[in-house]
Amino acid sequence: MNGFNSRRVPAIETLERRTLLSIAIQYDYSLDTNGFFNNSDARQMLESATQALTDRLADTLAAITPSGSNTWTSRFNHPGTGELYSVGNLSIPADTIKVYAGARKLGGTTLGLGGSAGRSVSGSQAWLDTVAGRGETGALGAESNRMDYAPSLGVMSFDTTTSWNFLQQVSQANDSSDFFSVVQHEVAHVLGVGSSIAATWQNGLVGSTFQGAASMAVYGGPVPTDPGGDHWAEGTQSDGRETALDPTITKGTRKSFTSLDFAALDDIGWEVIPPTDYVIRGESFNDVNGNGTRSSDEVGIAGRTIFIDANDNDAFDAGERSTQSGADGIWELSGLGTGTFTVREVLPAGWTSTNPSGNAGAEAIVTLPAPVPVPPAVLFGSKPITTLPPPPPPTGDLRINAGGPAYTTTGGKQYTADGGFSGGTTGQVTVDITNTADDFLYGTRRFGTNFNFSKPIANGSYTLRLHFAETFWNESGKRKFNVKVEGQTVLSNFDLFAAVGYRKATTKQFAASITDGKLDLQFTGVVGDAIVSAVELVSTTAPPPSTVSTLRINAGGPAYTTTGGKQYVADNGFTGGTTGAVQVDITSTTDDALYGSRRFGTNFSFTKAVANGSYKLRLHFAETYWTQAGQRKFNVTAEGKALLNNFDLVALVGSKKATTKEFTVTITDGKLDLQFKGVVGDAIVSAIELVPA
Repeated sequence: MNGFNSRRVPAIETLERRTLLSIAIQYDYSLDTNGFFNNSDARQMLESATQALTDRLADTLAAITPSGSNTWTSRFNHPGTGELYSVGNLSIPADTIKVYAGARKLGGTTLGLGGSAGRSVSGSQAWLDTVAGRGETGALGAESNRMDYAPSLGVMSFDTTTSWNFLQQVSQANDSSDFFSVVQHEVAHVLGVGSSIAATWQNGLVGSTFQGAASMAVYGGPVPTDPGGDHWAEGTQSDGRETALDPTITKGTRKSFTSLDFAALDDIGWEVIPPTDYVIRGESFNDVNGNGTRSSDEVGIAGRTIFIDANDNDAFDAGERSTQSGADGIWELSGLGTGTFTVREVLPAGWTSTNPSGNAGAEAIVTLPAPVPVPPAVLFGSKPITTLPPPPPPTGDLRINAGGPAYTTTGGKQYTADGGFSGGTTGQVTVDITNTADDFLYGTRRFGTNFNFSKPIANGSYTLRLHFAETFWNESGKRKFNVKVEGQTVLSNFDLFAAVGYRKATTKQFAASITDGKLDLQFTGVVGDAIVSAVELVSTTAPPPSTVSTLRINAGGPAYTTTGGKQYVADNGFTGGTTGAVQVDITSTTDDALYGSRRFGTNFSFTKAVANGSYKLRLHFAETYWTQAGQRKFNVTAEGKALLNNFDLVALVGSKKATTKEFTVTITDGKLDLQFKGVVGDAIVSAIELVPA
C-alpha cells in the first residue's frame, strides 16, 4: 500500500446526480478495531471527501456475485492491526468498490496507507474475467496491453497518533493534518495510482517519470515521480499549486485534486468527467466562546440562510441565489461559474458575527478561478448578543440508525445517522438479513456492555420501536442483555438468537410516556454485549387541528412574491433532498426566480399541517438541468396516492420551460403529505401551492 506523509511549516462538490455517472466507494468499518471512525466527524469527512472524488468518475463496473464453484478470496493488511487478513466470497454491487477503513499507529510521519487488495479466484473463465475486469475489457489480457484498471476491494488505514483536522475549514494556524486531503490521496491509491497491481500505472512508468498520455498533455512532458514511482515527485505543481498526489502535505493546509492528478486517473483507465460548475460549501456554527474559531465542542446551527449578495447591498433580495444550513450546520451553494462572489449569512435578531471577524454582516469573499474543482470552505461563526432561552424540545418523530449513516428505508422512512448515544461502539456488516428488505439498516449496530441513548423530544405519548438483528453469534446463550426505557425495564435477558435466530430482523415495540422532555434508553449486557440496530419513536399524541387552509412554498428558495402578487414562503416542510437555484431565462412564466429554485433528490418528502378538507394542489416545475427526454423521470404521491408516474419534464414541455400540474386532494389527517421519488435520476419540484377547492 502507498502512504501520505506530513511535513511542518474546501468545500466538497456535491452536485445533482447524473444518471449513468460515477462509481461509488462503499466503506466497511467492521475492521476498525481501534474505534477511529466512532468519531462521526471522521466518518462524515471520509465519505464526503471520497464522494467529491468519485463523482468525477463515470465508469461502469460489473457486479461480483460468487456462487457454486465460482469463488474468490481477497488478502490484505488488516487496517487496525497491519497483519495479513483474508475474506472470502464477498458480493460487490455494480459500479461499487468496497473499502475496509480503519486506523492504527503507522509510525514515522506516515498519515495514511491505501491500496487495492490482492485476490485469488477459482471458477469458470467468465467468472475469472468478471473478477479481474468487472466488465472492462481493457482490464484483461496481457499486462503490457491493458488500458483499464477495475478494482473490487481496497483497504485504507489512518494514523491514530496524528492530530487531525476533521472540519470543513482549514487554518494555517492549526497544527493539524487535514483529513480531507489525506482521504483523497489514499482513495487515489485504491484507484490504482502507484499500485504495483495496476498494470496501466506500471506501464506508464519510464525511469523516474510517468509518461501517460493525459498526464503528459497536462504537464507538458514526462511527469517526474518519487523514487518508488508511487507518487509525483515532491513539490510537483499543477494549476498553480502543489498536486494532491505528491508524497507530503503541510500541516494547516488543504490539497484538493489538480488537473494533473485527475489526468493520472485518466491514464490508469478511469473515465474522468470534466468539471461543469463549482460549489461553495461551508458551515454555520455557534461560536460559544466568541473567538472566531470552531472548537470541537461547538455545534453547527441549522436553518441559517446563506446567499450570494449579487448587488452587494448587504441584504438578501428576491432572486439572489441562496441555501439553508442543514441540521449539522453544513450548507452549499452550487452551480456557480468562475468569478468572485460575496457570500453572506443572514443573522437572526439577537446574534452577532464572530467569523469572518470584523464583519457585522457575516460576509466572505470567495474567488473561483478555473480550473480548480474544489474551492475553499467558508466558515460562518456567530453568538448570541444576550443569553437566549433554550429552544423547546423538538416535536415529531425520531428515527436513528444506530451505528450507521443516514438511511431511507424501502418504505420511505428516513433515519438520521447514529447520534444521541454515550458509550458503546459502532459497527456495520454487509450480509443478507432475512425478514426485512432493509438489510443495510439491520446490518448497522451500536454495541457494548453498557451504553445509553438520550434525545430531546416533546412530552407526550409515543410508540417506541427498537430494531435488532443478531449478525455475530449463531447459537443461543452467547448474547443476553437488558433494555430500560425511561428507567423501566422493557427487555430482560433478551437473547436475539433464541428469540428469532441468526441474521434475522426483528422489532420490539413498547408504549413510552415522555414527561421530562427527553427519551432515555439504557442497554446493559448480561452475557456479552448489548446491541441495537435502530431506534424509532413515533408520537401517538394527537396534535391540535390546524386552521391553515392555504400553503405556498418556494421549494429550494427564499420567500418570494410573484408578479401576480402571490406570496410564497421560503423552503420548509421537507425531509431529505437538496436545495438549489439557477439564474436562467425560463419560458412560459414571468417568475423565473420561482421556477429557477428547486428541491431535488432520489427520495424526499414534504409534510405540512393544514385543516381537513378538499383542496386544489398545484405543483410547479421547470427542468433547468437536463436537455433531453429520458434523463430525468420521477414519481409523486399525495396522501399515499399516485399523482405522477415516470414524469419526464423534458418530454412533456421541454427544457427551461415552466409548467404546473394541478390535482384535487382530500385531507383527512390534518396534514398534507407528499412523496417525491426518482426513477431515473432525481425527483425535483420548484414550488408547492395548496388552496381550498
